[in-house]
Amino acid sequence: MKEGEDVPLFEAADVDATRRGTGRFRRLADSTAAWRAARKSRAAGFLRAPEPRLVGDFVQGRRLVSGTGLFASQIVSLGPDQSLWDVTAENDDAAAAMHGFGWLDDLVAAGDGRARLTACAWVRDWDRHFGGGRGPGWTPQLAGRRALRLAAHAQFLLRSQPQKESDRLTRMMSGHAHYLGRRARRADPGLPRFEALAGLVVAGLLLRGHRELAAPGVLALAEHCDEAIEADGGLASRKPSDMLEALLLLNACAETLEDGGFTVPPQVSAARSRLAPALRALRHADGGLARFHGGARTAEGDLDAALAASGVRERPEPERLPAGYARLAAGRTTLIADVSVPPRGAEAQASLLAFELTSGRRPVIVGAGPATGLGMAWHRAAREAASHSGLCLDDRSPGRLTPTGIVPPPSEVQARIIRGDDHLRLESAHDGYRADYGLTHARTLDLALDGRMVAGEDVITTLDERDRAVFEAALARSPFRGVPFDIRFHLHPDVVTEADTDGASVRLRLASGEVWVLSRDGSSGVTLDRSVYMEIGQLRPRPSRQVVLSGFAVAYATRVRWFLAKSQETPVALRDLVQAPFAAEMESEEVP
Repeated sequence: MKEGEDVPLFEAADVDATRRGTGRFRRLADSTAAWRAARKSRAAGFLRAPEPRLVGDFVQGRRLVSGTGLFASQIVSLGPDQSLWDVTAENDDAAAAMHGFGWLDDLVAAGDGRARLTACAWVRDWDRHFGGGRGPGWTPQLAGRRALRLAAHAQFLLRSQPQKESDRLTRMMSGHAHYLGRRARRADPGLPRFEALAGLVVAGLLLRGHRELAAPGVLALAEHCDEAIEADGGLASRKPSDMLEALLLLNACAETLEDGGFTVPPQVSAARSRLAPALRALRHADGGLARFHGGARTAEGDLDAALAASGVRERPEPERLPAGYARLAAGRTTLIADVSVPPRGAEAQASLLAFELTSGRRPVIVGAGPATGLGMAWHRAAREAASHSGLCLDDRSPGRLTPTGIVPPPSEVQARIIRGDDHLRLESAHDGYRADYGLTHARTLDLALDGRMVAGEDVITTLDERDRAVFEAALARSPFRGVPFDIRFHLHPDVVTEADTDGASVRLRLASGEVWVLSRDGSSGVTLDRSVYMEIGQLRPRPSRQVVLSGFAVAYATRVRWFLAKSQETPVALRDLVQAPFAAEMESEEVP
């Protein structure tokens, strides 16, 4: 083998030998110049000093240093002599936030001496209280999450520390690597298993004498890429933020393998090539992710950094529906809609045909968002159809919301994107209300090529004689003059609303100075109502507004047309330098 040539960490014929702990892979690694140079690293126990790949929140890091933190909506206030581990987590989400060591990213982002002392103390106290390999925090997913952060921030933790602290960190990493070597492949499929396997691979490759643990981990990671990442780049959860986390983890594993002189398995490279275009299709104009099925928008720049690190330049085809989502983009406007069957699991939301819309840097139409850490009542409310910018029939979701998903799920969801001469069109339909009401919902969205107008049409209709009989029975049960429906448009909290006196339209003013007008064709019935906006890491839901178009289905087909257009006073070219009120408040806010 030539000097400096990349070495496969495993080959199919060598898998059994690896699991028996032979020296096959040690000899392969030792034959490369990269690993010989890595032996000279001064980091105790590490083949080389790892580089940070995880970026935290500077403001949150400063708060943590002062003794105040927010862990999945639980506020933690610490006295001068208290540690994080003197606090009892109020719920599972808060416990996962603490034991997953995400706070270490934030302390590293703060970066000063006090932040380092706080980080070292909390890591040391965790090891003293929970480092035995069982009890709180010892699930494959959380162990993988911790191992990644300990590896990524090893230099920060070891700087100016005595040798015993270096030895402690090495022991912690070794313990996590051995635990994950036994348990990583038992983690739940999807993101939990990716986190566990990534922790195993990175820890195993960075620690001296642990490559025999890493090799089976790389094999399992490659296999899971084929199993969990679908051809269109989606995961079973259909949560966009899960897709981003999976790409970040695969990027970290690929970089660690390449830095060690090993070949990245083709399954990992192929998975990144599927994930990156799908994530580009789920990227709003402001750089944030769509927030369907419990997903978060992510911090500014995270998505772009992950896409750049993947090395995948392929863009999504305009007519494709990656991961079950449709994207229309023109001018400054991006519209993303959920046009597929809901996933299984407790995160599944009744967001069928709902959409989000962003203009430049400003979210306009949104969903209520994820309720992580806010309790079961908010979590259930966030899953309902009424919490999304779509159509809700009889104030009910299509199907029953259960811990296993939506039962029964719609049997058919159809969608296609058509490019016209002056617009992009999304045609979609679902039959989620057909069993109970005999009605199928069809939605058409036309986005003008200059991005200044969206024309929408919602139709609820029967398709055959059986549907008509079910619909007649629903009419007979209804105490109203028909089956009531609401078409909802949830607005971002930074949008300022003003209802016209005739009740036919609502003006939406953005912080950028843009003004949009939402109107209904042919009749009044445009109302403003209260709403909420939830995001992971917020203490409580933010109050917001929603525009509601209401009516009754009394015939076999009911049609509602509506328009969302920029007003004439909004210029074609606009330089958006106005800071969002909430962002300004957060940046200037003192520690609570």
